[in-house]
Parts: sequence; C-alpha cells; structure tokens
Amino acid sequence: MDLQIQYAGFLASHPSSAGDDITQIVVRNQGATTWTPVWSDCRGRDARDSMTIEDPGRFFGSVVEIGNRYDGTYAHEEWLDTFQVDDSPLPARLQSTCLTFPNLPTAVATAPYVQDFESGSVPPEMALTAVDAVTPQPDPDAWCTITIGSVWSGAYALQMGVSPSVGSPLAVRNAMVLALDLSSLSRPALEFALGEWWESPGDLDGVWISDDGASWYQLPIA
Repeated sequence: MDLQIQYAGFLASHPSSAGDDITQIVVRNQGATTWTPVWSDCRGRDARDSMTIEDPGRFFGSVVEIGNRYDGTYAHEEWLDTFQVDDSPLPARLQSTCLTFPNLPTAVATAPYVQDFESGSVPPEMALTAVDAVTPQPDPDAWCTITIGSVWSGAYALQMGVSPSVGSPLAVRNAMVLALDLSSLSRPALEFALGEWWESPGDLDGVWISDDGASWYQLPIA
C-alpha cells in the first residue's frame, strides 16, 4: 500500500503529548468476530511510505476481510492512495517505528538458544524496559522483571504489567528485548509460552521481531 500520515506529532509515540491516535491494517476471516492487527503505524513524524504486509499463515486459502482502522482523539490525517493484494507485493519493507526501547542488550547470544528464566536474573543478551506510556520515562510502578513464577510457568518467569502495589489504573509500556545471532540456522523457529492475566489485551501486546531495531514485525499468536 501507499500510505501517508499527516500531523503525526500528535500520535501516541510522541514524547511530549498524550496523543492516543493509531492507524492500523486489521484482518479477519469472513464471519469472524475479532480482528488481528497485521500493521500498526505510530510514527512521530509526517511520512509517506510504500510498504508490504505479509499475510499471516492462518489466513491463506480463505476468504478474508481487510480493514483500515483509525482511532484517536487528536489531529491526525491518513491518506491511503494505493492498496494492492497479490503474490507480487510492492518492493518495500514493513515500517513500524512505534516500538522504541530505552534499554537494549549489551551482548548477543548465539542460536540455538533456550531461555526459561530459571536463573532469576537478567542475562546480558536481554534488556528490560518499564516506562510510563505517556512521558515515556522510567516508572517504578511499571512492572517488568524476572521474578518468582508459578506451577504453570516454573520457578521463575518474565512478568510484565503494572506493579501489584498499584491499586488504580496506570498506563505503562513494558518490553523485554532479546538479541540473538541466527546466522547458524537455516530455518529459524521460535516457540514460546505466553499467558495474559486479568487485563484486557492491547494491540501492541505480544511478540515482535526485528533485524535492525527500527522496523518491527508483530508475530501472530494462535
């Protein structure tokens, strides 16, 4: 698609405002009741890009509905000029710079790699971020830590959310970034167990991958 975003200084990623606007491409199987975001744009600048979105595998061979979604309360314009669906997509990469991380790993781990968090510590190939969603500055009430787990998760687990000591709603943005060298693998595969408790899921929740730290792809979770 060929998409232009205007007045992007008011988007949610803008560090000096509480803008909550977001533009998304969402997909669902015909007749389904829920939508899956396959692309989110929350850049902090006006931009025009041609981009490609890869179809999640579970949509192959079925009738799908594609939605272009805008949501927000601040000045924000979106111009969609060209929209194309075929086996020869536009020669561009998915661009999504709404995910930025104040903390990045200081080392790179070599694959094959297994991490079950049972050491209870943060290894150098991993970095944790817990910030206020608006500022976004470090927030002691943004809960992002490796701590005691449960029978389901094991002795320790990576946990993200709002600190259990906070009794009122709080907007936070947490992340764990893991740096891996996959060059020794011919067909890398990623497996993980993820649980969400008590809170409503958000569009940015889940697992994202990147090869440059700037363009991030959200993995579909079955």
